Amino acid sequence: MTGVQTCALPIQERGEGEEPFFIYAHLMDTHFPHERKKESEEYIQSEADFSQRFDWRGYPRSQTIGAGGLWWLPRDFPEEDRHYLNAIYDGDIKYTDTQLGHFIRFLKEKGLYDDTLLVITADHGENLGQHNLTEHGGPPWDSVISIPLIMRLPGKIDSGGRIVELTENVDILPTIVNLLGLKVPAGKKFDGEDVLRRKGSGPPAREYVLTPDSIRTPRFKYIINTEDDSEFLYDLQTDPGEENNLIKQEPFRAEELKKTMNHLLTVSRNRYENSVNRKPPEFPFAISADYFELVSQSPIKVVRQYYYPAGQ
Repeated sequence: MTGVQTCALPIQERGEGEEPFFIYAHLMDTHFPHERKKESEEYIQSEADFSQRFDWRGYPRSQTIGAGGLWWLPRDFPEEDRHYLNAIYDGDIKYTDTQLGHFIRFLKEKGLYDDTLLVITADHGENLGQHNLTEHGGPPWDSVISIPLIMRLPGKIDSGGRIVELTENVDILPTIVNLLGLKVPAGKKFDGEDVLRRKGSGPPAREYVLTPDSIRTPRFKYIINTEDDSEFLYDLQTDPGEENNLIKQEPFRAEELKKTMNHLLTVSRNRYENSVNRKPPEFPFAISADYFELVSQSPIKVVRQYYYPAGQ
């Protein structure tokens, strides 16, 4: 039984006219390891024997575990192998799409499809050779933090609409609350924003995407390696692969983004500390408390360290 088939069980056991249902399904088919499936075949462009270069889990045999416990590919990793890695990943996506299709057909058969809010998203992307990495460790490259967010609810969400603004996973909950007309308890608030809030030419719901060591605008991303204070600035419009560090060319832009990042991190930290003291705690935070050393009056200290590819 697949994970999607398991999702159908509580609906099958639900009688007519019963209370609304909520189902959370965490599907792992698009996550490493990427076993070669039949769905991958249409994407594989070469007839080479990849079993000599990849193991059954889709890991390149030439990769090694290096600094930070990250999976590193050799600098001369063949382009043909990069295509193969992407192909087996695309096969996993197609397989997952097919399974979701089965679940959607089930909802239609039960007459529930047009009354059900569907949210499809992910908790991270995947490095498929970008920056000579696999898996999803390392700095917050867009290959890892750029993820899908698909929502459907007839009558509330316009069909075929597309939001090109920045969003975070922490925005999903307040968006759902507003879509369903749920009430937030008095005195409580979200770190996230309703991604459907903006109307016409109004201001965007979110100007920045923030992590403990980076800040991203629609065009630029600033990253700091908190272990050695090395800094990185990328123009995502002209350099979507984040390969050209502009920190020396645009130091003033980097400094402004750094100031904004530190300000927002301080706001997040203060909110967490106030919440803990007030109890019960607030709703989920954009920045997890695990990232902070919460000592009164001390400066923020990021406790998770990343390791950066040389020369990036």
